[in-house]
Amino acid sequence: MKPLNYRFLTNWRVRGTVEEVFDILSEICGFVLWWPTDYLEVNKIRAGAKNGLRRVVKLRTKGRLP
Repeated sequence: MKPLNYRFLTNWRVRGTVEEVFDILSEICGFVLWWPTDYLEVNKIRAGAKNGLRRVVKLRTKGRLP
């Protein structure tokens, strides 16, 4: 059986400037350090532009779905 692909859209409200939040969330490789029980592996597929556009990463995650 072929595995299913899912996409999840989330909305977060955080204190900080857009630039501060962008800088933190654009460091995707850090996700395994911040949430080690959820983000098991992060692989960069394509670096993309300096601002992150067209960057492609592969995430291996685990967690419960509601």
